Amino acid sequence: MDELKKLDGSGVIVTAEGKEVDFVSRFFAPNAGVDEDPVTGSAHCT
Repeated sequence: MDELKKLDGSGVIVTAEGKEVDFVSRFFAPNAGVDEDPVTGSAHCT
């Protein structure tokens, strides 16, 4: 989280190939008080 806090912007979306599903996504916004969005639905709306 310390490294993510150094980045400009409101958040970081990370997507990777899944093992049991097509892909997995994570959304991190430590500067907004959300280390990781456990649902990540908002990331898919962008």
